Amino acid sequence: MNENKTTKSYFGKYLFEFLILFLAVTLGFFAENYRESLVERKTERMYLESLLDDLGQDTLKIDFSIQSKETKERYFDTLYTILYRSPKSWPTRKLYFISRFLLIIGKVFQGKELAFLFDPIKYKGRPYSMGEPDWDPPLIGTEKELDEYFYWASNEIFIERNLKVLLKKLRISAKELIRDITIELEKE
Repeated sequence: MNENKTTKSYFGKYLFEFLILFLAVTLGFFAENYRESLVERKTERMYLESLLDDLGQDTLKIDFSIQSKETKERYFDTLYTILYRSPKSWPTRKLYFISRFLLIIGKVFQGKELAFLFDPIKYKGRPYSMGEPDWDPPLIGTEKELDEYFYWASNEIFIERNLKVLLKKLRISAKELIRDITIELEKE
């Protein structure tokens, strides 16, 4: 009988040690998971803050691009209005000034006349040191090249307007994402 009691006490002791060991390993597992979740939350917060900063900078760039598109759109509208009239009534000084941002100017405008638009002494204090000429410089393009220029300008108006609409949608999405990230960061 005594032997049976001793076996039971050893069994009880081993069972108790097993349960203590099992409990220690389980608690260690939970503690490690908790520590990992804290690290993950900290990393997540760091990424969200970085994303928020990047989105803020990107939104500023989008706003600048929208303003640039609106300026370009005004230039194209003016250019389109001028080119729609008879070539004899074109104010070429305005055409030269507006066209300084455009790509196909070499077929229509004289390079030496365009160089005067960039005169840093004469136009000091104006944006990009450029100004409208004081005279009506001649156009060098043929009627066909001028017609191509008109066609190109009318297409560019369409493209600029569509790009502006896309940028405005992108800005709205970015601001919504900024709002959502800010709300998420405030929860913590």
